[in-house]
Amino acid sequence: MLRRMSRGLAVIDAQAMKKAIAEFNERGRAQFLKRYGLLRSSKFYLIFGQRLYDTKALVAAAYRYATGKWLRYTKFSGGPQTQSVFRRLAQQDSNFEWVFEDTLCELRNLSTEYDRIPRAWTKVSELGFSKWIPLSKFAALNTGWLPGIYVIASSSQRPKGISIIDKRVVYIGETVDQNLHRRLYQLQRSLEGGTGHSGGVTLRVKGYHRKRLWLAIRSFPLGYGLDDAFAESFRAAQIRHLERTLLYEYVRTVHVYPPGNTK
Repeated sequence: MLRRMSRGLAVIDAQAMKKAIAEFNERGRAQFLKRYGLLRSSKFYLIFGQRLYDTKALVAAAYRYATGKWLRYTKFSGGPQTQSVFRRLAQQDSNFEWVFEDTLCELRNLSTEYDRIPRAWTKVSELGFSKWIPLSKFAALNTGWLPGIYVIASSSQRPKGISIIDKRVVYIGETVDQNLHRRLYQLQRSLEGGTGHSGGVTLRVKGYHRKRLWLAIRSFPLGYGLDDAFAESFRAAQIRHLERTLLYEYVRTVHVYPPGNTK
């Protein structure tokens, strides 16, 4: 049955997929997924126009636009079959190229509404942040071209269960005007003796070795149901609000700023 459905999914073209994306934007993520009987993706995502989309739900909707028929989620897989649709569509339109498996939990930890107000004891992962990776591996981030927030921890091994106020947290930062990849490159360069990131310079001066530094990020796609200009302004406000709230909780509890956030 799944093999036959793979051939059936060939009816989906770029126009049908763009209609599915438009419906996703109009309804919002929660209502769109409910309409097509699917839960949030646990693996595969499409980034299209700086917005996040669950790929299997898009395929189900695009099939309806292409054929006029509903496609139950049990009739096709969210892995190889769904990915083959996007590989084919990417040959028609390069905007469909950015499909990836979220192995670093850059997106799957995000709540539907994206906003979770932190408290001092809240684990970083519970606030939608990614898995911890070595800072030097920042280029491996799939959503690093988006703006967002990044937390740096100093540890001899991969951190586990870190809260906002953990003594291993040495820097909390955000970037709105640049993407995460660019800002993290500046941080890494400053740790190596260059300039461009005051927090990186501060950590270097205070003796933090870059090989002991770990990174967790929370990238911010644009929201749904908003025109792009407002969505970008709202996203910037979300990023700055969360970063300052994280710092507030840290200072309120520890009574000092993280080492890299002070001169």
